[in-house]
Amino acid sequence: MTVKSFWSNPYETRVKTLIRSANDSEVTLEATIFFAFSGGQESISPLLANFSDEANRIIAADLEIRTGFDDEANERRYWEIEGFSRVSCGGTHVRRTGEIGPIRLKRNNIGRGKERVEIYLES
Repeated sequence: MTVKSFWSNPYETRVKTLIRSANDSEVTLEATIFFAFSGGQESISPLLANFSDEANRIIAADLEIRTGFDDEANERRYWEIEGFSRVSCGGTHVRRTGEIGPIRLKRNNIGRGKERVEIYLES
């Protein structure tokens, strides 16, 4: 299993690693700082302004963001802001909400009845 170093240090910009295996177009590394997963959201446009205000309130409060594992063997990781939410996620995360700075949310209709919410950093 590849060690996901971004889980323990989301600020890392370099990693020294070894190639575990290579076949055809697939290379497996011992460790990585690269996180390449993303996804879309269902429409929330009627509530977008409220979500934006609430998100900026949480960011401005500079709350601690804790990370941990529900099941480390199966790489089930989460982030949590006390009093707000605990969310399953294997990506990188800052340690405090204030590190993000103000945001702006924008609805983007990507076609075929699908929409995305884009998050823009304002700082």
